[in-house]
Amino acid sequence: MALVTPLVLLLMTGMFSVSMVTYQKLQLAEAASAGARYLAVDRGDNDPCASTANVVYAAAPTLSKTKLSLSFVINGTSYSNTATCSGTTAMQSGASAKLTVTYPCSLTAFSGLPGSGWISNFNFGACTIGATTSEVIQ
Repeated sequence: MALVTPLVLLLMTGMFSVSMVTYQKLQLAEAASAGARYLAVDRGDNDPCASTANVVYAAAPTLSKTKLSLSFVINGTSYSNTATCSGTTAMQSGASAKLTVTYPCSLTAFSGLPGSGWISNFNFGACTIGATTSEVIQ
């Protein structure tokens, strides 16, 4: 029991950590898709990036707004790490709109190891998950 329990705990918490990152990735992909669809039909807005950012935030309610990084490319013009592109004139029908959303993640597992305290934290490193979606402006 003393030999198997740390390994089982390590595997279980590792699987939980990977499943949480996978859930965040799926939610991020859905939010990027919803945001790009909204951006493609938002031609009359003075600041389409701010409106699109609000759609992305609403589509990913469990992800922290402050950690989400949004980048827009509208008809070849880049708006990096911003949620505003006021005064843009590139929202022309038939032009391309691309939305990239990134979010930081962390893969950790816990285990009970003798000699280093009852519970130790194995951090397998920080990671960044992202999703990119392109649409044609309607």
